[in-house]
Amino acid sequence: MTVILNFLSKASGVLFGKEIMIEDQALLFRGISRSILVQVASYVLVFASSILFVRVAGINNYGVYVNIFNWIGVLSIMACAGMEDIVLSDIPGFLKSGQKGYVRQLILFTNKTILVVSFICVIVFGLIVLSGAVKGFSENKFLFLGALINIYFLAFIVLNQQILQAFNLFYSSQITDKILKPFLIVCFLTGCWIMHVNMNADWLIFGNTAILFICCIALFFMLRKPLEGIPALKSEKLPLTEISEKGGYFLLISLLFLLKSKIGMLVIGSFGNTAGVGIFNIVYRLADFVLLPYLLIHNVVPQLFSSHLNTDSVYKKKLFRKSTYLLTIGSLLIYLLIIFLGKPLLRIYNVQLEENYIILIILCGSQFLYSLFGPSISFLMMQGAQKQAAIALLADITVNCLLLFFLMNKFGIAGAAWAALAGSLFYNIILRILVERLLKKNIQL
Repeated sequence: MTVILNFLSKASGVLFGKEIMIEDQALLFRGISRSILVQVASYVLVFASSILFVRVAGINNYGVYVNIFNWIGVLSIMACAGMEDIVLSDIPGFLKSGQKGYVRQLILFTNKTILVVSFICVIVFGLIVLSGAVKGFSENKFLFLGALINIYFLAFIVLNQQILQAFNLFYSSQITDKILKPFLIVCFLTGCWIMHVNMNADWLIFGNTAILFICCIALFFMLRKPLEGIPALKSEKLPLTEISEKGGYFLLISLLFLLKSKIGMLVIGSFGNTAGVGIFNIVYRLADFVLLPYLLIHNVVPQLFSSHLNTDSVYKKKLFRKSTYLLTIGSLLIYLLIIFLGKPLLRIYNVQLEENYIILIILCGSQFLYSLFGPSISFLMMQGAQKQAAIALLADITVNCLLLFFLMNKFGIAGAAWAALAGSLFYNIILRILVERLLKKNIQL
């Protein structure tokens, strides 16, 4: 790991040169270096847990579990109501300007918001499940209902990890979701495997619910340290109208972005093809390795772009371009590695899964495009262009759905992979155009 970090330090120094300020280079390198170990460990744990899921429960039970938690994931983003991006965009500014009283107000307001919205989501979705209107829901009615408590657990984890990230606590902001949760899942499944327990979807959901509850408790105690230096509430009130409006756009972006990544599995699951959901999820998880550099740098760039809101556009363009170069190089190396090792990796799950190698390569290409086009979504959201980003996502989801239904009818799961690739290309081109227009507009001003 030391060798990798030394290489990153030298490579980033050569790449950024004198065009990027030393303090920005230091923040980027510190954030990436402190995140890389967490991310690598997380990927290994998630990879191990997905293998154990299939070995312990079988592909059908795993497919049911994935289908349910895909929907729970979508609902948890709705429950966040955009508050996770609000804290990330506003807390650094409050701290920098000395308005620490606003920080405590904001944290309390956002946590109350997700609690109320989570309750609403549980009621509304519970009624939809009980109505029997959707085949994929009614077949596993009681499993869906039992899993709904996880909406709040996931929303709590997402929001409060973003709060820790806003304080630049790179380790603490990732440890719960990236390390603790998959580690506990691996321990749970390993115990079942050793004892030869045949797990069904019910027990998988129950076990995951207990693990998420433990993670929420751990995260609650992690929040106590950064809040020690925050004073009591001031008499001044937060600009709630402005926060709510911005939160609405952030919610739309988060929800659409999640739908974009899950739309294939959600559609497959809605047709009742739980085995197809499990297979597609396994291949998608492997393709996510290509996204690792993109995720690493996104632990840093949101607050970095936010701190340069009023900086001249020439410098912001350099910062964006250099970040894109770094992303592309890292993702390309991983992509090439998966091309050579893809088949052996699929055989670890099941020998028959090797026939999905082409689907894996297509999905890797889809993920690679995010790095090739750069951290566009973070740039737009942190530069006040969240409305344009939301519209771009909405257009992309519409196109992606049309492609998905058309190609799946002809090519099955492979069609879903091609739809993901085409959608990723369309989406990233639109975002990059918006970034260039925003920079050009600022230069003219």
